[in-house]
Amino acid sequence: MILLRRYLLYLIAVILIAVAFTYASDKLYAEFAYIKNDNWQILPSPGDKNRDIYTRANVSIRGTFALAKPEAAYFHAYNDIEDIELQGNCTYHLFGNDIESRWWSITVYNEDGYLVENNEKIYALNSETIDFNIDGGFDIF
Repeated sequence: MILLRRYLLYLIAVILIAVAFTYASDKLYAEFAYIKNDNWQILPSPGDKNRDIYTRANVSIRGTFALAKPEAAYFHAYNDIEDIELQGNCTYHLFGNDIESRWWSITVYNEDGYLVENNEKIYALNSETIDFNIDGGFDIF
């Protein structure tokens, strides 16, 4: 009986250590793996077949079926330029120039990873549907 209790305590200790390590890995991974540019961040090559276990876990948490690097890049922003968390009741201005690619898309997701409901029923803008300015740039509100 004493031996059974000892192994049960070992099992509980191993499970607690594994949970703590997993939690810490998820929190620290974002600090080291993502490339950041202002408030935008990108995980290099999330769909690469040779990615490590931490990248696979991070992609699965975010719910993305990631394509390999030559096909796609996934930029994310969770905060605005003033480092305030993005909110659905605010109006944001996204602007830039055409991206050198065959096709690109901008989509807004909520905190659960689902598309944001809106009255216009527009869930994404892409390089074929966006109206470009005369100078080749775009403005999205």
